[in-house]
Amino acid sequence: MGSIVLELQQDAMQKSGSVSDLLRKAYTVARKLKLSDFAAWAKTELEGYNNETLDAIPEYRVVRGRLRALNPYSGWIPAELTGDLSAVVESTKAAESVPEIEHLLAESSEYLVKYLPHELSRSLGRLFQLDTQYQLLLSRSDFEGILHNLRQAVLDWALQLEEDGILGDGIQFSEDEKKTAGQNQYHVTVTGAGSQIQIQQNTVHSTQQLGNQGVDVEQLKTLVSMIREHVAQYGLEDIQQRSILEALDVVEEQSESSSPNYGLIKKSLLLSPGI
Repeated sequence: MGSIVLELQQDAMQKSGSVSDLLRKAYTVARKLKLSDFAAWAKTELEGYNNETLDAIPEYRVVRGRLRALNPYSGWIPAELTGDLSAVVESTKAAESVPEIEHLLAESSEYLVKYLPHELSRSLGRLFQLDTQYQLLLSRSDFEGILHNLRQAVLDWALQLEEDGILGDGIQFSEDEKKTAGQNQYHVTVTGAGSQIQIQQNTVHSTQQLGNQGVDVEQLKTLVSMIREHVAQYGLEDIQQRSILEALDVVEEQSESSSPNYGLIKKSLLLSPGI
């Protein structure tokens, strides 16, 4: 019989092949070799991160878009932000499963659209003095990049298995191969736009965060002030309002700092309920 690890390598090298199918095969290999970290990662990619907080979604799933506003007379128009307020508002994370991403790419042309939460749209409306809907126009190339990077990560992992003498007979592995897999450390690196994450077996997980780009303090203060002024009108529960106000306190503190923590500012603005 053939080797499932070699099949995995061949599938990963096929540019037009399904990444969903590739991940299912990788998940099967990982489960049979009892590589729980890799198996859990592959399963989450297949099922999506919809039940996870934004903070838990890997940085390699960051996608960036162009903000647009709905003009009642002329339709969707560009809504331009400058500095790092643009980086905060115009970047998001793709929580969709790999099968969903593949479906979206099959159904879409050049761009994909993500509508912003109502509360954030209202805050932007105050900033632009245009109370309307806001959306992000996302490039399909960012989503294609996610699939490409996943394919490369699986290929690197499968090549490492072969180098360690783990090939399998059909879809079965010998006890020696399972023992070897359990004794080795596998560093599966998934790269993304300015970031990377490692899924490491038998060691502590790595973490990555976006780099510090500096903060456009005045625009940031304007947005925070508008959110704070109108948060009581959003119809949120008391606990949600308190969470938002606490997050705004963090943002204001960082905006006054001589060395603002860009990652903390982004997290505080985007992870709080209602923002």
